[in-house]
Amino acid sequence: MSNLPLPLPPGTLLEERFELGAVLGQGGFGITYQASQIKTREPVVIKELAPDGSRREGTQLLFPAIGPAAMQRLRAQFDQEGRLLQKLRIPGLVHGTEIFQENGTSYLVMQQIEGAISLEKLARSEGRMEVSAVLGLVEQVLTILSELHGRGILHRDLKPSNMLLDPEGHVWLIDLGSAREWVADLTVRHTVLYTPGFAPLEQLSENARRGPGTDLYGLAATAYFLLTGLPPATPGEDPVPIRQHRPDVPAAVAEALERALSLRLEERPASAGAMRASLETSDVTAAHLTWEVLDAQLAKLRSLNPGRFECPGCGDVLQKLKPAKSGTCIVCREARIVARELDAQLCPCCAVGLLRPIDNAEPLHFSPNAPTSALRGPSGIVLPWQSKVFHCTESGDDFTETRDGVKRTSDGEIKTWAAWREVSGRSSKVWQCDGCQSQFDEEADGRRRQVTPVPLPGEWMRLFPEEWARIAKGLDPGAGNAICERCAAEYFAEGQHLTLLDAHRDPYETLSTNQGRLITLDQTRWLAVGKSSGNSGLSCAGCRTEFDDGVDQLLVLVATSTDALEPCVGQGATLADWHRLAHGLPRHGNEQELEEALDRAIRDAYAAGEFVSEPFWKSVAHLDGSKGSLTCHQGHVEWATLLKKRRLEPVALIVESNTELSLQLAETTLELEVQPMVISLPLKSGKRAFPFDAYDLAERFAHEHP
Repeated sequence: MSNLPLPLPPGTLLEERFELGAVLGQGGFGITYQASQIKTREPVVIKELAPDGSRREGTQLLFPAIGPAAMQRLRAQFDQEGRLLQKLRIPGLVHGTEIFQENGTSYLVMQQIEGAISLEKLARSEGRMEVSAVLGLVEQVLTILSELHGRGILHRDLKPSNMLLDPEGHVWLIDLGSAREWVADLTVRHTVLYTPGFAPLEQLSENARRGPGTDLYGLAATAYFLLTGLPPATPGEDPVPIRQHRPDVPAAVAEALERALSLRLEERPASAGAMRASLETSDVTAAHLTWEVLDAQLAKLRSLNPGRFECPGCGDVLQKLKPAKSGTCIVCREARIVARELDAQLCPCCAVGLLRPIDNAEPLHFSPNAPTSALRGPSGIVLPWQSKVFHCTESGDDFTETRDGVKRTSDGEIKTWAAWREVSGRSSKVWQCDGCQSQFDEEADGRRRQVTPVPLPGEWMRLFPEEWARIAKGLDPGAGNAICERCAAEYFAEGQHLTLLDAHRDPYETLSTNQGRLITLDQTRWLAVGKSSGNSGLSCAGCRTEFDDGVDQLLVLVATSTDALEPCVGQGATLADWHRLAHGLPRHGNEQELEEALDRAIRDAYAAGEFVSEPFWKSVAHLDGSKGSLTCHQGHVEWATLLKKRRLEPVALIVESNTELSLQLAETTLELEVQPMVISLPLKSGKRAFPFDAYDLAERFAHEHP
């Protein structure tokens, strides 16, 4: 059951720079607000990291379901995503302007698209959209996804509420979902963090592989919703065919969208370009290839005999890899990943002493006159009728407890201890080093603010305890809590999960596909032996072609450097079929399509004047019950029997069936029945006796008599 925190009320100030307005939306991962910069009154949008299971106390967010260590990592993931939105300059992707932390969580400030409305709200208010309008929106999103995927980035949360339409008709994507997916995988609460019907099956499992098809599912689901007014399906179910809801949707469009909605990632289009091509029905098929190419393909198909474990990409040997030990570094693939010794009590200033908590409430421990100096209480026993006097060692002033409050001797001013603490600017709980005496105030959101020594410009001032623990070890606040013993690759470890943060050396180019990704300890066993997906399967050292073990003895292509196979990444096939696909050949069971395509190409070539010169036709024919031969030349036709020969100059030739045709002359029409003309063709795929019939004759006649 969802347990979402209450949004901050309108008028709330953040960073003393932004004033919050109305809530634009709230999901299982965060809350989005309208806001404005206080000084300039410039409108912005602010997203608050507020995952399901967090709770609010005042303005502060607490995260009991996640825990402090994982929450620190989630904040870092969210901030990293925000920095990515600041750097990316992709038309149609909403730009991030800054990230900051407050209230125990992180906030992302984004540009506001003036007058924009989400496709979800648009569909709810306007109802089903016209097919052409939906296809126009899909085309725009495919263009944005092509740019994103080209940079190796997945959106990971495409749905109608994350797509905006501005008054000029431009589509904008918001809310990248890498941080959302990280916490979903960690907490196994995918159904809370993802909208049912718009998240593909692989996003509801922490171990399933993602790819461009993951985003294409979300896009197709959005198109389905805009066309029908309904989400396509509940998780794991096939959608109701689009044309059952909307018969006016062209069959080719419905088929393309439904293919992108396939439950299995490998059955969806492999890229945004492939989906665009399927929607435009402009795929290059065998019907467009010449007979020479098709003949060569058929010859290759008949001679293809790969070895049992031959790589379809390069001919090298595919290896069935044995997993490494759990917890092996996936960067160097040699050493173990070990936990760092991090202590939140170790002083980040001297890295020797320990931070001890000090109660600075009633009475105050630190003087209102000199906030970093101790306020000394009375020594000895204070009798009930005596007043307690507290002495500031630096200013020499005294503070005396009275019935009305606490009186400062120097000016007679009386305040409560809480009010005097406001004057001092210190917190009610202070951490002080028992060695160097450095002081840190604990703020309401759990961060510790360094008070003394005063941080220099550019130094850290406010960090969470887990981050100060890293500073104490000479590390960056975002450094991992685990490290490789040999190559020093940085990891964040939480239970049975790891996240690769960074590495100084990357000999196997591991960072490009695994940095920031939540992986299980079991997956490290495969990643550490070169299986980039983290799953069992086959791999080739020669061309880096890699397969995952799929269902029903299929192999799912994970990666390859072979051009012919690259468009098939994410698809599943048998190893024998992968060899065929590497050569542009049909899969097992589809050979007849190639044979038929070759037949069509040969007939087209005959009609265009290939194979036979003059005469272009000669076969047995019947005319008015008489048996003879029909010979066709360019410009005239000859009809001959044993007794006579007749020259005809036809105006047109009309086919009635594959054996019957009408020869139109200027003065009359002759009805003929012709037998096929068989031509022996020496093809690469084998000698073939090819029968051309009346239809072929008519096509050739039209070519010779334009």
